[in-house]
Amino acid sequence: MSTETATPLVRTKKASQLRKEHDSRAHEPAQKPTIVMPPLGVELERAPEIVVAEGPMVKSELDKIAFNEEPMTLLIHRSHEKFSPRCTDLISINGVKAEMLLRQGWTQMGYLPRGQAFITKRKYVEVIATSKMDTIHTDVEDLPNGEKRNLVDRIVTATCTFSVIEDKNPSGAEWLARLLTA
Repeated sequence: MSTETATPLVRTKKASQLRKEHDSRAHEPAQKPTIVMPPLGVELERAPEIVVAEGPMVKSELDKIAFNEEPMTLLIHRSHEKFSPRCTDLISINGVKAEMLLRQGWTQMGYLPRGQAFITKRKYVEVIATSKMDTIHTDVEDLPNGEKRNLVDRIVTATCTFSVIEDKNPSGAEWLARLLTA
């Protein structure tokens, strides 16, 4: 019989394996520039919208679809308003309601809970992350020639703040930061 004592097996994770919670409030959304309204009777110039026709799917697009189907653990924060809702507004993509992973598998919910962690697909996190609201503030300036000029400030805020509790994809944090600051 051996007199040696067994040393416990300790498993440590590499720094690259440790995942830190990612909070959406750490990123400010990009703000829109002030609009200087033209005088009455003059049209506001706008950039034309260009729509590029889609071609056949390539591997990169298929990889993007697979990326968007990956599960993530999410916690949507409750708002600080009195009588704040316990769930989000309806979230759906192309008529498919937001899905949550429950005991019986992926279940279409549409309304995601606030204040508790749950697992959903990355594509629904993208909808939440890009959901923003513009608040408009208008200033009227008096010009030296007696005319007035309207300045329209748009303040962009996120409609829903959340924390990503777990994202197993190493490029997920960069993807989310890019969405939140756009």
